[in-house]
Amino acid sequence: MSARDGRQQKQDFVSFATLEKLLEVGQSLILVRDLEGFLKQIAEIAGTVTGADIIVLYEYHEETKDVNVPPVVWGDIRHPDVLRERGRIRPHKESAVFKMLSKRRKRPFYAPDARRDWSRLMGEWPRKEGKLGDFLLREGIVSSVAVPLRAGKERVGVLFVNYRTRHAFQSKERKIIELIATQAAIAIHNASLFAQMQQRTDAMDLLQQVSAKISMTLNVEETLGLIIRNAMRLTRTDSGVIHLVDETKQTVTRSYEVPEGFGHLPPRLSQKKGMTWAVVSTGKTITVSDVTEDERVNPAMAEKGAMAIIGMPLKVENQTIGVLFLNDSELHEFTDYEKELLTTLANQAATAIQNARLYEENKGRLKLLDVLHETSLNIVQRLDLEKLMPAIIRRAAMLMAGEGHEGIGAAYWWCDYETQKATIEYSPNPDLVGVELDFNEGLVGEVIKTGRAKYVNNYPEWAQHAAIFDEENLAGLVENVIDVPVQEAGKVVAVLAVSDASGQRPFNDTDVELLERFAGLAAIAIQNARLHKDLRRWAEGLEMLNRVVGQISTLLDRQEIFQAIVEATRTTLGTTHCTLFVLDDNQALAPQATDGVPFELIEGRRFHLGEGLAGWVAQKGTSALVTDASKDPRFSPGMTAKPGAPRSMVLAPLRVEGKVIGVISADQDRVAAFDGNDQRLLNTLSVQAGIAIYNADLLKQEQQRADTLDLLQRVSATISAVTSIEESLPLIAEGAVQLTRTDATSVIHLFDQAGREIIQSYEFPEKFGLIFSRFSEKTGLTWKAFSTGQIVEILNVPQSKRVSQALARSKVKSVIGVPLKLRDHALGVLFVNTFEQHKFTADEKAILTMLAEQAAIAIENAGLFEKERDRADAMNLLQQVSAKISATLNVEETLGLIIRGAMQLTGTDSGVIHLVDETKQTITRSYEIPGGFGHLPPRLSQKKGMTWTTVSTGKTIAVSDIGKDERVNPAMAQKGARAIIGTPLKVEEETIGVLFLNDSEPHEFSEYEKELLSILASHAAIAIENARLYEQLDWLANRKVKDLRAVNEVGQILTSSIGLSEEQILELIHEQATQLMDTSDMYIALYEPDPEQPDEYNPEQPEEGIIYGTVRFGLAMDSSRRVDTEHEKGWGPRPADEKPGLTEYVIRTRKTHRPDDVQKAYKTYATEHIGKIPKSWMGVPMMAGNKVLGVVVLRNDEYENVYDKDDEDVLQTIASQSAIALQNARLVQQLEQRVQELDTLRELAEELSESTLLDVA
Repeated sequence: MSARDGRQQKQDFVSFATLEKLLEVGQSLILVRDLEGFLKQIAEIAGTVTGADIIVLYEYHEETKDVNVPPVVWGDIRHPDVLRERGRIRPHKESAVFKMLSKRRKRPFYAPDARRDWSRLMGEWPRKEGKLGDFLLREGIVSSVAVPLRAGKERVGVLFVNYRTRHAFQSKERKIIELIATQAAIAIHNASLFAQMQQRTDAMDLLQQVSAKISMTLNVEETLGLIIRNAMRLTRTDSGVIHLVDETKQTVTRSYEVPEGFGHLPPRLSQKKGMTWAVVSTGKTITVSDVTEDERVNPAMAEKGAMAIIGMPLKVENQTIGVLFLNDSELHEFTDYEKELLTTLANQAATAIQNARLYEENKGRLKLLDVLHETSLNIVQRLDLEKLMPAIIRRAAMLMAGEGHEGIGAAYWWCDYETQKATIEYSPNPDLVGVELDFNEGLVGEVIKTGRAKYVNNYPEWAQHAAIFDEENLAGLVENVIDVPVQEAGKVVAVLAVSDASGQRPFNDTDVELLERFAGLAAIAIQNARLHKDLRRWAEGLEMLNRVVGQISTLLDRQEIFQAIVEATRTTLGTTHCTLFVLDDNQALAPQATDGVPFELIEGRRFHLGEGLAGWVAQKGTSALVTDASKDPRFSPGMTAKPGAPRSMVLAPLRVEGKVIGVISADQDRVAAFDGNDQRLLNTLSVQAGIAIYNADLLKQEQQRADTLDLLQRVSATISAVTSIEESLPLIAEGAVQLTRTDATSVIHLFDQAGREIIQSYEFPEKFGLIFSRFSEKTGLTWKAFSTGQIVEILNVPQSKRVSQALARSKVKSVIGVPLKLRDHALGVLFVNTFEQHKFTADEKAILTMLAEQAAIAIENAGLFEKERDRADAMNLLQQVSAKISATLNVEETLGLIIRGAMQLTGTDSGVIHLVDETKQTITRSYEIPGGFGHLPPRLSQKKGMTWTTVSTGKTIAVSDIGKDERVNPAMAQKGARAIIGTPLKVEEETIGVLFLNDSEPHEFSEYEKELLSILASHAAIAIENARLYEQLDWLANRKVKDLRAVNEVGQILTSSIGLSEEQILELIHEQATQLMDTSDMYIALYEPDPEQPDEYNPEQPEEGIIYGTVRFGLAMDSSRRVDTEHEKGWGPRPADEKPGLTEYVIRTRKTHRPDDVQKAYKTYATEHIGKIPKSWMGVPMMAGNKVLGVVVLRNDEYENVYDKDDEDVLQTIASQSAIALQNARLVQQLEQRVQELDTLRELAEELSESTLLDVA
């Protein structure tokens, strides 16, 4: 096994251990109440498992769309004071965080380059000081991932995993992060449930206290203040006001605000505008979470600091008597529960206000109201519904009995709108309990229809009395009767009836009014009791749910989990029976577990998506609450339901990793057996069950993966131990079958290096007859796997058009092909065939991929043994060729040996070597084999072709098919060449030529062939350079001899012939220089110093010297033409300081000058010159002692740097000897002139002497 597989296996076991640890934590989270402590523990685990630098956890509130700040933070925090804001904030709307929390984005947001993705991840947060983005930027976070925390469909928070270094999030790591997110979501969800339960308990306690207080207060002002203050406490708002209106709803009769002096604006009822009008006219609650976005709110409210408002109607008998407004200084999304609390309070408040107003209006009725108050106080403090109803009946009878009246009874009729019947549920008289009337019968029916209270004295004589009371067992029970409606949200839900059996207590309007007030308070008490009962039932269900979830979280088998789920559901919800359905391969719901009925009874039942209630829930992915299944069109009765029999149901989808896999169905053989609390409990149970199933599946998969990896390790060790391809192929093929654990066969195809054909195939079992391939046609599965380097898979072979006909006719049903890749190059393909239809899983593909990698390595190793042998042979041949070329110093012979050796190493047919000059613009020599092949001349001057490309890049270029490469001259194909390789010949990184080899067949030159040619080219370049150096040294030696001979000859002539004239000396210089070098362009300038003004020579800085003499040209050649220096323009004598040039520069410095850049030298020292500027120039001073007699100058107009140091030395020797001869000639001339002058003087003296003697004589 490779090192990488070892590391992978180690990571898998580490992940397995980590998962077990997370599951332990997950089980403890089920009972979490200390949310912050557990979130810190989750954050610490997340940081430890992922190796992150900083973990950040936010709790999210779906109803208000905001998160708690500061968040839970873990890690190496360097700036702990940045996240200083406390309270709640909303993420930016365009951020990925907001989209995840608002369910617009389902997947986590992975940002390996977080700084680039800040705006997408967090919107404006990075630009606001103190926000998360500012914090992470300061902390130096480079990579980040944001994962939504989901509990079912609900978003409860967001988890950030952050790194200070760039981090690529691997698949396994992502799964662990998302699993941690799931556990954190459970903690937040459970804690929020407990917090909600506690909040509701506190709210109910507060509501009970408020109800008692306002019921005990009969002063209107005091009542209004109590209502507003306690409403503010219930909703955590800052201010409030109550506006009471008259019967016309056009005028506000009284207003009261808290705090006093807030300055609430007067309502605009007469204009039929504003929120007060909207609430009064509709009778509905109105909420505004942001006053700046609602035109119904007076803009002045925002100026007073109100940012959110809720308006609640105060109703008595469905008549609005006023409006309660509450204001919040912060944005506030009022929840449904807050509205429910306010509705309850508003109902009580309206009754209390009405009572207080009645008290003020009618002081005379104080006694009755005191009685009502005492009675109301007695019932509103009761929270046990079973005890409350008898108390209401008893108190109602006592309230109407007055003093001295007996025989007063009471009953509580419950209204069923589905059956359109009213039934007595509570009465002290057992004969009355269960009595049933239609909605159109008797006084009860009239009160239900009109919604108004009514009394009838002498009821038996009333024309519309209910006939049931004429029956023997009920006759005489009702003589006088008063019925009062009990309303909830404007709907009559019950009727409170008080009757007089004696006939001695007639009822009146005052009794109606008093009983109405009592009925209102009774409705409030009943509602409170029901809320308390629901809350207690919810808390008990949640505690039971926690215990159940703890049990199923310890199970690892799916079927055991399914059975535990149905048993837990039946226990938690108290159902008749419960069934769990799971989607099968045909996307039909099949029962997997049941409790309450025999499994055999429902075993064959199936629901397709959308069929029945279970199919509807699976299709929609949402739960369903059905109070009467027989009346629901979605209901599809089965063996457990009798036609027409009552049944209620609650169903919830079962999800694993966000995907619906089944449905939990809880049934009860009576209608309205379940409510919203049961639905929420089942939703929570389904979420926990999905997590338990996911964890069990994950553990099972990890165990199977560990077993498979162990088998893979053994197989890999076996195939790695063999050293030949023939031995390794059977082991690889058999290992593939073992690892997939299928009734399979396997086939291996190996390709040649160029990937043009299959060179070897093997099948397991042998001779099974499944070797089919259309690889040579560049089609089929083998070609697809090779050309793409990807896995190919056919699920249904007989029906696939992608496979060969031979394979389609075989017994194979499914096939998968995995390329044997090594360094992204496919050596072959491994096929696994199954005789049953089989969809290969991601893990199976991963295992086959790892086996393929090991197989490729084993095959490569086996091939390396053969290659090493071939390499040894090639290296031996290379050594022989290198020895031969190193033994010769003849260039032509060397070139021939190089080409023949290269052709032998590569198996090519012909070749050529082109040698280039230093400029790489000119071919100095070419040599080809076979002779007369006719290689085309390179196109260096055009900067085209392979020669130019190889020389300019200094790299080997191989063309396997010259017809497909425009760099190759098309004429090469006409000469029979199909493939070419060009290798530069370099000495010390300097290219001196190119070696080309041609093949008459297409040839994919291997890296090894290129390597061999590179080594040979290195040796060849040195050998060529040595041969060229030998030729050059031989030429230089001959030249030196020639130069010395010429210099010696010049010296002998000059020293033996003192009588030579200046012209003869100059001619001699030209004649001898011509023998040694190109003198077609030359001149000899003679210098005559000014006798009156000596030259100023500066030996330390020669260039600063000044000369004052005259320069004249004794001899000049222009393109082999003798120049008439006496008459041609520009060649006459000139003062040295008048128009100084390069000649004057040599005279002034007394040094030879041979500039590399002639153009620059002319610009610097010869601003004015004769003719065009040459490409090469050399001037040598003619020195006699320390005197400059002249300058010998050579020029060349065609080539740069023609003259070298040898030319300089030779010319300097000639110039020095010539200077001496010239000086001697001048001395001889001066001597002859002096002798002539002396002869003249002697003759004159003799003449004078003779004349004097004559005179004397």
